[in-house]
Amino acid sequence: MTFVWISPEPPGAAELRALSSWARTRGLAVAPPAERHPAAIAVDLAKADSIEDLLDRARDAIAARDGEGVERATAAAEALLRAHPELPQSAWLMAEVERARATRWRRVPPEDIEASERAWLRAEALDGGRVAGIGEVAAAGPSAGAVPVTVSLSLPGDDAARLDGRPIERALQATAETRRGTTRSFVSVVTIAGPHVLVVTADGAPVWAGWLELAAGSSSIVIDAPTIVPCSLADLGHATVGGGVAGGVAGTIGSVGAIAPAAGTAVPSVNAGAVACPSWLAVAAGKEPGTVRVAQCEADVCGPFADGPVAPAWTRVPPAPAVEGAKTGAHRWPAWASWALAGAGVALAAGVVVVASGALLPAPTGTRFVTGGLKSQ
Repeated sequence: MTFVWISPEPPGAAELRALSSWARTRGLAVAPPAERHPAAIAVDLAKADSIEDLLDRARDAIAARDGEGVERATAAAEALLRAHPELPQSAWLMAEVERARATRWRRVPPEDIEASERAWLRAEALDGGRVAGIGEVAAAGPSAGAVPVTVSLSLPGDDAARLDGRPIERALQATAETRRGTTRSFVSVVTIAGPHVLVVTADGAPVWAGWLELAAGSSSIVIDAPTIVPCSLADLGHATVGGGVAGGVAGTIGSVGAIAPAAGTAVPSVNAGAVACPSWLAVAAGKEPGTVRVAQCEADVCGPFADGPVAPAWTRVPPAPAVEGAKTGAHRWPAWASWALAGAGVALAAGVVVVASGALLPAPTGTRFVTGGLKSQ
């Protein structure tokens, strides 16, 4: 089961053992939250090169007055773009596809001025417009036929989004709604009727991309982008304590925010916000060293904190004894000198014992009388 440490100081060995003891008595295995993200969409920039080649073919076909060649090249380019809206330049490339069509309807028989105007306006909806190049004819004016559109996009609360390659500013956010396990933001955007491409990103990586065809007037679209991975750091980051972010989920286990409660003080109940993790634990330091408080949670609902077991006395690290004079700066005998003197004393005592034993003296020579004669030893 995933646990979140919410005290201002990192958990010590005693606290972790107390939590482990609490978990074992309940048949649980606990672990801190992992840093996991929604699956990102792979971006293949080589696809953009293929689309550029198709646009070159369309322009060559226009110069050759080959209407069918223009249509084949632009249709192939559009198909690739529809399949890969995640490309960072997809809006610009689709705009160029529409401008190639606009030029085809003006320069290659059979001509269709109205179709050319519509294609040029669709291009302006995507990239905001540009100056007509050689051989191109722009629409009658920037506002000719352009219809303003207001669209309300419902996005996952923590995700960012780009519309036609431009970031959607959170300053435009109108409202936010929190439901069990998810938070959604409703963002109002004003643009021009026509095709648009939306890319939703999580942690900078695209997780959802698609094409939108916006009609005149107002509309609301719910974007079903992947949400935060349950039980991950980002998911449990929704939990708050006493109105502040539970710091233990914002980084490595034990990191905290300045608003976390002080060690040893009463810990209020946990506000789980929009947490989606189906089962997790909120853990805080207890009143006594080596103790913990545990609150059991299911998604965004948490029970009250309860005191966990006390770690055995032999597992606790005793505080360092106060040293007299440490605060006043008084001179004291250094510890290394004591050890040096003790070592010298031991060496001296050992030398005295060796000398006294006579181990260093030469072996004595004497005469012994034994049966059978004299022997020198």
